[in-house]
Amino acid sequence: MKVCKNIEFSTEKIFQVLLNSLYDDIKSVNNDIIFDNVVEGFSYKKQLKPQVGKEVEVVVNVVKLVKPTDYKVEFVSSRGTNSISYKLEKIQDELTSVELFEDFEPVSTSDKINYKVMSFI
Repeated sequence: MKVCKNIEFSTEKIFQVLLNSLYDDIKSVNNDIIFDNVVEGFSYKKQLKPQVGKEVEVVVNVVKLVKPTDYKVEFVSSRGTNSISYKLEKIQDELTSVELFEDFEPVSTSDKINYKVMSFI
């Protein structure tokens, strides 16, 4: 899935919101993290509780972190890999083009088929 939108905020402010969200998520599982250590290649584990079923362990990988333009994280679980990335481009001081990409790569063949079918709906 890809979504593009122009937002009336500076590129730096939008990127800081993304970082704050990432930092909050990391702090929810480990309060001892020094945020200067959160760079490309950083990863951590967390438990997710889906709406149905039991908790699932997820490994969160920071794939791309280029201030203030590129941000990508992956959530890897036994079901597959979900990736979310943002590409920010300054149009004016308080106007930014935001591209959001989201993708899921299932592990099993049946999940791959289901994901492909559901992506058309």
